[in-house]
Amino acid sequence: MAENGKKTETVAIAGLGLIGASLSLALKSRYKIAGCDCDKSTEQYALRRGIIDEIRPIEKFAGVSCVFACTPLSVLADTVRAAVAAVRDTAIVTDVGSVKGLLNGIEGRIVGGHPMAGTEHSGIEAAKPHLFENATYCVVPYENSRPEDVEYVANIARKIKAKPIILTAEEHDRLAAYYSHMPHLAAYALSNSAIDENLSVAGSGFMDSTRIACSDSRFWAEVCRLNGDNVLRALNEYICELSELQALLKLGDYSKLENRLREASEKRKALSAARGYNSLLSLCVDVKDEVGSIGGVVSLLIGGGVNIANLRILDSREGVGGALMLAFETRRDCESALRILTDAGYSVT
Repeated sequence: MAENGKKTETVAIAGLGLIGASLSLALKSRYKIAGCDCDKSTEQYALRRGIIDEIRPIEKFAGVSCVFACTPLSVLADTVRAAVAAVRDTAIVTDVGSVKGLLNGIEGRIVGGHPMAGTEHSGIEAAKPHLFENATYCVVPYENSRPEDVEYVANIARKIKAKPIILTAEEHDRLAAYYSHMPHLAAYALSNSAIDENLSVAGSGFMDSTRIACSDSRFWAEVCRLNGDNVLRALNEYICELSELQALLKLGDYSKLENRLREASEKRKALSAARGYNSLLSLCVDVKDEVGSIGGVVSLLIGGGVNIANLRILDSREGVGGALMLAFETRRDCESALRILTDAGYSVT
């Protein structure tokens, strides 16, 4: 395989779940992909479907330009060490883990990575080549990371149309606790406390708030184990906020309660304005970032008599199965759009 007379680089991916397989699909047009997984049927599926170009065990990774460790957090450090042993100092080893502190101190040309992308689904069957488009990609240098290796990983992020941001491991794990890890616990807690036999009264607000509770519970328990101090700190602040609201309710001080709710609402609206995201009467549509994809969605809805109030390309895709946000003024338009797009084969959340 060659381009303009130059030999195509080979990159290796260890772990072919949702992220690893999606990464492979996103990189295939630029690189030859060698991959492996602990599940042999997953390896064969990846090879048969063209997700990877060859199956290669991790101990045979020598000769590749970069290794992506995409295995579960429980074995990620071992995967990274095995990759370093295979490639020595001839290749970069990076990962996609949700906790970055666990790779501190491992020898080798290691650069941490964490694409803030995914869905509540998991496994190779859920892989998508455009999963990372417009997503934030955290690039984490370690003490022994070379500047040129950090830039290589950042450039990989750009090639898959993500947006790289450089963070230390400590910064990443603290911020991830607030914006990713703790919110998942909150969704799980809300599901446990509220869902009972009266399911028919669960509205869209409840469904939106608990959607990420459909995520892999084993994975999130492992995240909490590995980032426990940060998650506890974030969770304690959230509990304090809930306790304050509870106290105002007990006191019957609805004026202060309203002020507190207004403060939170203004913060959230400011975030929405900054990120171009609004969850009120809106849908996320899974589309490729290519010419004509947005026009196709819009034409389909206009043809169906649906009035679109606004549309934006999302800056982040973490936990969201789409890159196009559509907003509507009426629930009827929102429901009609959901039906039309679903019938047309689009993945909509």
